[in-house]
Amino acid sequence: MLYKKELSSSANSAQLVIVHFHGGGLIAADSLFPDFFGCWLLDLAKKHRAVIVSANHHLLPEANVTDILEDLDDVSTWVQSSLPEFLKTKSQGKVDYDLKRILTAGESAGGYLALQLALNYPDDIRTILTQYPMIDCLLRVWKT
Repeated sequence: MLYKKELSSSANSAQLVIVHFHGGGLIAADSLFPDFFGCWLLDLAKKHRAVIVSANHHLLPEANVTDILEDLDDVSTWVQSSLPEFLKTKSQGKVDYDLKRILTAGESAGGYLALQLALNYPDDIRTILTQYPMIDCLLRVWKT
């Protein structure tokens, strides 16, 4: 979880929440792996004064796809139920958020997870931002 570092009294308006999923083909990396955490995401967050939730998920082959998709349920539940208290505690109440302004983002396999989160929780996700998402799971490369 990354949260706003610059806590000024003028930054009290409700902020966008970005839920980010890393790339890595569902087999590699983690939520803060620098090579898969693009500067574009930090630039976007700074521009919109957003809170970033950078989520981890199970990896193949130790887990299966069902485990990974269940991780999305956990992320959604955490954002809706635990993020408010987390931000209140970590920012001493200086960071406000808007759970009606959730953007989900990801690259490659993370793009697939961002799309799945939005499809599974359409009332919670306002915007989807993917970069080269993995969208065709029936490709031969995924069957081998």
